[in-house]
Amino acid sequence: MNELRLITKSADETRELGSKIGKHSEAAMVILLDGDLGAGKTCLTQGIARGLHITRSVTSPTFTIQKIYHGRLLLNHIDAYRLEGIHQDLGFDEYLNDEGLTVIEWSQFSPDLVPEEHLKISIQLLENGDREFTFHAIGKKYERFIGGSSMITLCMDTSHIYLSLALIRDDEIIGEVQEECWKHQSEEIFPKLEEMLSKLSLKSDDIDQIVITKGPGSYTGVRIAMTIAKVFCSMTNKPLYTLPTMLLYAGMEDCRVVLDARGKRVYTCAYKNGKGSGRRKS
Repeated sequence: MNELRLITKSADETRELGSKIGKHSEAAMVILLDGDLGAGKTCLTQGIARGLHITRSVTSPTFTIQKIYHGRLLLNHIDAYRLEGIHQDLGFDEYLNDEGLTVIEWSQFSPDLVPEEHLKISIQLLENGDREFTFHAIGKKYERFIGGSSMITLCMDTSHIYLSLALIRDDEIIGEVQEECWKHQSEEIFPKLEEMLSKLSLKSDDIDQIVITKGPGSYTGVRIAMTIAKVFCSMTNKPLYTLPTMLLYAGMEDCRVVLDARGKRVYTCAYKNGKGSGRRKS
C-alpha cells in the first residue's frame, strides 16, 4: 500500500489522528504536510507531538521557520512557506538526521529539504467542514507505516528461573532481557522493563499488546507476568495473549522441549511446525 485516505470531522479527531502518527513514528522519518491555509497542518502536528509525549505547546513556526521539541523523539517542525524563492543553504538539512522526526509544512517551497523517501500527507478542507487526509508513501518503510503494520508487542516469561522480556516491533525484536533471577522476578521485572523502554525512547503507553506464557512452570512465577499483564491491559484496554511456555522455547523448530519441573521431574513436549504432540510431567 502506498496511498491511504482518511477523514476527520473535528479538530479533536485531527489531533487524535496526529497522535497515532506520532506514536508509531520512528527516528529519521520525514513527513510532509501540504494543504491550504487553515487546512489543519498545525493541528495535525500538535497531535503528532502528543503522540511523541511532547508536553510543550506546539505552534506554527511560520515566522521562525523552524521549531524543535523534545519528547520520545526529537520533533523538528519546519514551515517552509517563507522559503519560496530562497535557494541558499540555510542549514535546515542538518536536522534531518537519525535522532528525530521531521515534519515540514509547505514542502513545495523548499524541495531541496525533501529526501528521496518520505511520507506526504495532503490535507483538503471539504465543503461540510470535514478534512480529508491523503497519505502518499514513498519508500518501503513508509508503505509499512501507512499500512498499519507497525505494532509494538511486549513479551514476558517468568515461569522458570529466567526473567525473559522482549519488545517486538512488527516482526523485529528491538529489545530483550534474559537474566537468571530465580525467586526474584517480581523484584527485577519493573526495573528491567523500564530500562529497556528507556533505551528505546519508548514509554509503557507505546505498547500495543502483551504476550505472556501460561505454563507449565513455577506456580508463583507464572502468576507474576500474568498479574502484571492483566492489570496493565485492563487499565489501558490493550489486548492480552497467552502461549504455552514450552512453545516459547520451541518457536517454529521441530524439536522436543524438556523443562525442569523440580522434585526430580521434568515437563516434556514434542513440537512440529509449531504444534505440540502432548505434554507430560514425569
